[in-house]
Amino acid sequence: MLLNTNKPFEILNRSGFDKQYEEYKQGMYLTLCVMNILQEKCKFQSEYSRALSGLSGRLREALEKTTGGTVHTAWLRVATAVEMESQLHEKIAENLLDNLIQPLNDLLETFRKDKMPLKKIVDKETNNLSTLYEMEFHAKHKLFSCFRNYERVYYNYQIQQSQKQQQQQNNSSDKHSKRSVSLNRSDISSMDSTSNSLSDQYSLEYYSSLRRNSIDDTNISELCDSTTKISPIENINSTTNPLSSSRLSKFYTSL
Repeated sequence: MLLNTNKPFEILNRSGFDKQYEEYKQGMYLTLCVMNILQEKCKFQSEYSRALSGLSGRLREALEKTTGGTVHTAWLRVATAVEMESQLHEKIAENLLDNLIQPLNDLLETFRKDKMPLKKIVDKETNNLSTLYEMEFHAKHKLFSCFRNYERVYYNYQIQQSQKQQQQQNNSSDKHSKRSVSLNRSDISSMDSTSNSLSDQYSLEYYSSLRRNSIDDTNISELCDSTTKISPIENINSTTNPLSSSRLSKFYTSL
């Protein structure tokens, strides 16, 4: 059936049945009008035939009261012609009634009888089809509702997934920052330990150097004492004595 898909409840043409039914009704109306016209013509023909028959009878009655002659014979022939014309119109009326009006009436009755079951069948199938289209419309509506709910759920799922991914990224970044902080702390502790070890080593070296210097100082003082005991001159200028100047320079450099 030719249907308008935009309007599921509106059925157009029903495979041409509505159009054919409209043409059928127009043909029935035209046939009924023609039959009525022919009936009126048949009626007029019958009335005209009776009128001519009456005129012919009246003319014959008038001719019977007169004597014969050429004029009498002529009018008698006119009366006979009128009677024959009356019979001809009567036959025309009978032929119209028997050959046109009655078959048309039978045809209309046959169409009426055949129309009713066909119309009932088509109406029944139309109702079934409209029911199916109504079911299809409700199914489409349910499908639309389900798809809309699916889109809503899918959208919420995507939002949750994005939030989870963002949370995981934040957690990973926090872990990385904590790890970097711990690494920095371990580096700092290692640096502190290294610096402590270096400071300890430096302090040991420093104290050892001080000890060596002190030992050198004692040796130098002993040497100075020995030299002072050996030299007879007490007040000797350091600048003039090269031995004393070299010892003093060693002493200052050791300090």
